[in-house]
Amino acid sequence: MADELISYCEIRKGFLDCFYEYRRHLIATAQKQKMRPLKQEEEVGYASAEWDDVYERPVEQLMLYVATLIMLVGCNPAVFIDYLHKSIRDILEKYTLEELLQEVDEDSKSDLLYDLTLLGFINKQAE
Repeated sequence: MADELISYCEIRKGFLDCFYEYRRHLIATAQKQKMRPLKQEEEVGYASAEWDDVYERPVEQLMLYVATLIMLVGCNPAVFIDYLHKSIRDILEKYTLEELLQEVDEDSKSDLLYDLTLLGFINKQAE
């Protein structure tokens, strides 16, 4: 029996929880050393590294990359953003949206399609 598909909401929550825990660590460390906490890009990089290769299904990987990109827009190095764009495009070129979304619950599907549209990977008619 196949493992149950992880919802987009759960993927976002897991990623953000990791982001949050690392941010708390940075703040505590900065306070002890009487320094300013680092920029947001450190947390996103940490959370991304922690969640790398966690999901096997292409749609779960797609959801993680999209959630990560939403977190990065306007605050991170172009190299990492380019990597996420390429990863998302590669998945979307290899699989149709119909294939990717066949096991996805309606809330996850709606949120993911909205985010893909927001980021310019699909147009509204593709939904």
